[in-house]
This record gives sequence, C-alpha cells and structure tokens, in this order.
Amino acid sequence: MTKTAGHPVLTAARPVSGTGSACGTSGELVQGVIPEGDFMVTFPIDLEVHAEARTSPAPGLEVWPQHKVKARSAVLSLLRMLGKRPGPGEGVRVQISSPIPDGKGMASSSADIVAACRAVADLHGVELTDEVLAALACGVEPSDAVMIEHPVVFDFLRGRVLRDPGRPLPVLAVVVDPGGSVDTVNFRRLPYDAEERELIGRAHDMAVGGLLTQDLSAVGAAATISARVNQRRHSKKALEQLLPVALGHGGHGVSVAHSGTTLAMLFDPHDTRRAHEAAREAAALAPTAQISFLRGRTPVTPS
Repeated sequence: MTKTAGHPVLTAARPVSGTGSACGTSGELVQGVIPEGDFMVTFPIDLEVHAEARTSPAPGLEVWPQHKVKARSAVLSLLRMLGKRPGPGEGVRVQISSPIPDGKGMASSSADIVAACRAVADLHGVELTDEVLAALACGVEPSDAVMIEHPVVFDFLRGRVLRDPGRPLPVLAVVVDPGGSVDTVNFRRLPYDAEERELIGRAHDMAVGGLLTQDLSAVGAAATISARVNQRRHSKKALEQLLPVALGHGGHGVSVAHSGTTLAMLFDPHDTRRAHEAAREAAALAPTAQISFLRGRTPVTPS
C-alpha cells in the first residue's frame, strides 16, 4: 500500500477482505474556541473499535450493525472518492465491533467511521492519510481525531490538526458515567463570552505545555478549567462532587466529555491504589453511576 500527503493511491492487487481499527476517547481534555477557531485537545484511550470489510455477491454497501449509519455515510463518500460503485458481484459488507457506548461523548461514531473507512480502504489496497480520514469523518458530523493515537489540538468542525505535541499522555482515568446520553449532532453550542475565551485560551496553553513536558498536573488543571467553563453548555452535577475526591486522593483534576455524559478523574498511571480509593468514594456519592478504569492511549510502534 502507498500513502500520499493528501490523497489515497491504488495499488495493483486487491485483497478479498480488509481490516481497520480506531481508538475511542474519554471525552476531551480541553474544548472551546481560540483565534484559529473551534478546537479540542483530544483524549485518546485504550478502547478500540475493529472493522472488517469483505467483498459480497450482493450489490451495494452493507454496514453492520445496521444502526451505524454515520459509518455507512462516510464509507459511501470514500467509495465515491475511490471511483468505486459496488455493483452486482462487487458489493461490500462491513462488520463493526465496538466496546464504546453510544451517546456518552467517547467518540463512538468517530471511531466507527475511521475503523470502517480504514477497513474498506484496506480491501481496495489503499492506505488513507490522517488528513483524508479527518475530512471523511468531519463530512458526516463534528468529529474527534481518533485517527491520531496521541493528544492533538484539533479543529473538530473542519478536520484540521492545529497543533501536535507529538507525545502520548500516560494517565489512568477513573471514568464516571452518571447515565443518560447526548445527541452530539444536535448538541447546542453556545458562544463563548470574553471571560470564557480567556479561560479556554489559558487551558489550551496549559494543556499543550503539559503534553510537551509530560506534566500531568498541568494537563489536569487545564482539563478542570475547561470542564468548569463547559458547565454553562452541558451542566454535570457530578463535577463539583468529583473534583475534591480526585484531588483528595492525589489526582490531578477532572476532565469531561463536553458534549457527552462522562467525567474522568485523572491519576498518574502507576497510582492504582489511590485511583481505586477515589473510585470507591465516587461510587458512594453516586451509587447508580457506572465507573470504569481506562488508560491513555499508548500507540503501538511497528516492529
């Protein structure tokens, strides 16, 4: 397979099946507006969607499960880009397997889209650049940069990487889901006032600096600022409950899914004892919440 800076390139052979994957997120570390436009500082985690694409005797495109309509829309755009029309005997069937719950703000749809497009591209002997994948995803809805397995500053409306610190974030996240779901497509985005813009600008700078120096305290402080600014847009009652719990057990702050339901208390990756203590206290405060432990995504280096 070959890759170019902006466009996929076909190779000679076409396999009978293709595979693709993409990671999920624990919401975002920071989200808001800076002079370059709307942005998020992404928070990729070790949850992974897998997709397999196979040729099918039936014409057209099938995507399973059938409710994965956003992935289907993105794959149709990819097939048009490749000049492919899956006619009789040349149909395409895509099977998506995902552990990421829908409507929680954990990039389930973005991961479906990227995994499915990678699988279909692999089926056709094509490797897609991150830029192409971002364009395909953002052509369907505002999307997360799950095609990049470390935190970046990403314009989630236009699919552009604004800044790339180039380093993973070693972190243990105690993820708390109080319940419910959010329609991310129709999520109401209020404009930011002058004070909020100043706070978000500060959080952006702290997060980027913390990622560059691997300073989890700075990243956690930035995430907490952003989570509080977001309360006017999507209030989370658990935020002010969980923040003293996290800090009281040696955590570095709380991040949120800005257009979702989940919150995450951020701990050093080796501090499992205090993370579990914080989880037990959180469970006592919110007995019906679902609590899980997730780690910041650690990209696999090809051998």
